[in-house]
Amino acid sequence: MNVQILKNAIASPRQTALQILARRCPKWLFRNYVRLARKQGLIQPSLILSFDCDTDRDAETAPQVTEQLIRIDICPVFAVPGTNLERNAAIYREVASKGCEFINHGYLPHAYWDEGNARFESCTFYHEMSPEQVAEDIRRGHETLVGILGRTPGGFRCPHFGTFQRRDQLRFLHATLRDLGYRYSSSTTPSYGFLHGPLNQTRSMIIEIPVSGCFDAPLNVLDSWAFFSGRKEHSTPQDYRDQMMKVVDYYAAGKFPALLNFYADPSHVAGRSEFFDAMCYASERIHIWQSFQEMLDFNG
Repeated sequence: MNVQILKNAIASPRQTALQILARRCPKWLFRNYVRLARKQGLIQPSLILSFDCDTDRDAETAPQVTEQLIRIDICPVFAVPGTNLERNAAIYREVASKGCEFINHGYLPHAYWDEGNARFESCTFYHEMSPEQVAEDIRRGHETLVGILGRTPGGFRCPHFGTFQRRDQLRFLHATLRDLGYRYSSSTTPSYGFLHGPLNQTRSMIIEIPVSGCFDAPLNVLDSWAFFSGRKEHSTPQDYRDQMMKVVDYYAAGKFPALLNFYADPSHVAGRSEFFDAMCYASERIHIWQSFQEMLDFNG
């Protein structure tokens, strides 16, 4: 019966069947994920951490947060929009000098300061743009990263990627990245991982690496916006720590092959013990990848 539900989920653009399975039998989802991970060549439980840096506050806190993580042998990957990279070039060159990988995150700004609400609000959504505009934003992000850091990125993440998940959207994205010579994308939600595995090679030969979810709600992204920004009343930093530990424990206890792909905003987690406790806990129990490139080279 669970197999049929999963088949229905694959065929359903709204993935309602997958949501039903996540509620009724989440452990089955994890087991299926492990099966796919093993098939895709993973041999151990592992984790990679990335930072989405959409505001100047993220730039201000990035060096401090990076130093703290390096002390526990975690080197975060950075995804920075080109406009932010230009404005904070000196900061991100310093971060890059620590050995951190940078991936293309597009060019246009992803957030703006709303004076009325006294907080950052999101902008630049690919699902609201034409294919030509999306391709141009990806190309300009690529050129900006190369120009400022002197590095050619091998991967990409969409802005606000949860809004850009339809099959036709992902096919266009992957074809665009292929034409730029990219190797991978990390632009999909946890549901993609349960359906296709952690390292799915697409028709365009781009490897799609979905972000990971919570243990108790596996289709919900485990990110700093939900748990540290204060925007969600019932999701707290303590919940983040607890969910991270549960996910790590599940894969570590069974020595299951897995790639836990988590991301956060530096400004959300700077000085937050819950975040660093969770990362320290993970680094002591499972393998930590220092970059997407390292992980892909190892797993072939």
